[in-house]
Amino acid sequence: MKILPYKYKPLFLDSGKQVTTYNRNNQNVHCHFMANASQTSFPSMKFTCTTKKEISSIIRSLKPSNSSGYDEITTTILQACSPYITSPLNYICNRVLFTGIFPDRLKFEL
Repeated sequence: MKILPYKYKPLFLDSGKQVTTYNRNNQNVHCHFMANASQTSFPSMKFTCTTKKEISSIIRSLKPSNSSGYDEITTTILQACSPYITSPLNYICNRVLFTGIFPDRLKFEL
């Protein structure tokens, strides 16, 4: 069975050379691919602002629980603080939707 790896060795060596040669001859391969990736146009997306009422409704719909996430804030505490945090959450959500930038301070890694 030692013969099998030697039969595949030229395949891998040659395919690398072919890809490199193709990319050198066609500098804008990636641009051409992306331009032709989809033959149909994408539907437009329209964002509407969130409202304080919508944010408040989402917070109320959470199941009350004493378990918490990485921030150690339980849904029970979140619901109790709802009148005070609804406006800032609304502002943050709308900024994220319309600028496309998520605040670094709210990002975390698991």
